[in-house]
Amino acid sequence: MRLSLPSACLGTALLVGLTGMTTPAFADTGSATGAGSATTDATVLATDVNASLIGQTGVAVLPGQILRSYWRVANTPGAAAIPANAVRLSWSVDKGATFSTGTVQNVFNAGSANRGCSLAGAQLACLTQSNTNSIAASGANNYSHFYPMVQIPADAVPGTVYAVTGTLTFDSGTYTNVNPNTTFTTRLPVPLSAPAFTGPALDTTVGAKPTITGTGVAGATVHVLDGSGAELGTTIASSDGSWSFVPAVPLPDGPTTLSAWQHSVDTDSTQRSSATFVVDATAPDAPVITGPGGDTILPGTDTTVTGTGEEGAHVIVRDDRGGVLCETEVSGGTFSCEVGALPLGSNRLSVTLTDGFGNESSPSAVTVTVADAPVDPVTPVDPTDPVEPVDPTEPVTPIDPGAPIDPVVTDPSDGGAVVEISTPSTGPGAVLAGEAAAPSGAPVAATTTPTGERLAFTGTDRGELVAGTATAGVAILAGLVLLLARRRRAE
Repeated sequence: MRLSLPSACLGTALLVGLTGMTTPAFADTGSATGAGSATTDATVLATDVNASLIGQTGVAVLPGQILRSYWRVANTPGAAAIPANAVRLSWSVDKGATFSTGTVQNVFNAGSANRGCSLAGAQLACLTQSNTNSIAASGANNYSHFYPMVQIPADAVPGTVYAVTGTLTFDSGTYTNVNPNTTFTTRLPVPLSAPAFTGPALDTTVGAKPTITGTGVAGATVHVLDGSGAELGTTIASSDGSWSFVPAVPLPDGPTTLSAWQHSVDTDSTQRSSATFVVDATAPDAPVITGPGGDTILPGTDTTVTGTGEEGAHVIVRDDRGGVLCETEVSGGTFSCEVGALPLGSNRLSVTLTDGFGNESSPSAVTVTVADAPVDPVTPVDPTDPVEPVDPTEPVTPIDPGAPIDPVVTDPSDGGAVVEISTPSTGPGAVLAGEAAAPSGAPVAATTTPTGERLAFTGTDRGELVAGTATAGVAILAGLVLLLARRRRAE
């Protein structure tokens, strides 16, 4: 709002309702000049005056308050006297502040008077009959004081600075003011205190990167400093005024004191708050692994990592790619962590401990190898070992097709060569046509089957599986002889 008055005095900012305040002293800012003169062609010039406008600044205000702002118009010694009602004054205020009334009190050496001015929100103008007294060039009557009433918003945010600007003018056709100080701005700050710490609690122990919390002005930027005053970083207070901060750089081990200040709207808090706590930045010793011992294990075998370490520390077992295999806690100074089955090959396992403050130890490692079970060696067959040939023309005594015979052939001379004979049509336990005997002289068991059909036989000889085919009623004996030949060759 803008307020205008005739040139007189400039005022001091005072809070309505406050008592005991005295009129502040102002330094004169003008310089003495001579009075105006006429030119040789008798043209009349405006009279030179040397009047300045000054306001008191830096007065703290509170949300919702009405401020009696104090201003002064002063004449300069040696200059022309300023007649009554010659001064024109106007004021404006910013950031939502207004003037509470259009009435401006004018105080001068001979008394005081209330001036009715033009009020339009943040603009107040006193352009006519602003000063009832004349303002002398010297002496006690060379000033005139004015008090516009400034209304501070009820929702003013701490740290906001309101600016009230006053302007002094004269009727340009009558006066020429040679003093440059005809505009002045007073600044009215809303007090801003330091932010408060709410955590960590005083003298508690924290990690090297603790979460630091506090309260401040909503939207304010909070600056957190270390014990030397170096800034650790900043954070923004939320809508309820709370804030939190985690240092990007680890704090040093031991007792630590941090401080904080905040910036809100236009102002930095002039004071700082502080908090003291103890920092534990020491990592646990590396764990001692007691198992497994690095032995080779079979596939599918579960692995358990055991060891010792700092009480209460968190244990993490990782594979060689950094993947987490299992986690547990150290209890009673020991730990046991079930890894499960590991893949084939060499597996390097690393183990770390992390204490309650986030400090991680250096890793300890163990290698576990998973391999298949060993295979028994196979005795090679000598390809030069002679094999007794079988005479395919040797006659075979036919078997009575009506006589049932056990379909298992046994060579008792060697204690256990067994041949079971089957046919495609009848399966195991087939019937052979004819009759035959094993080379040892033991009877060959057979059952009836159509003469000429191919037979399949299997057998075991000293644990070795043997197999072959023969023609029913004709070559079964040849098959048995082949079995014996294989056995002899192996011997």
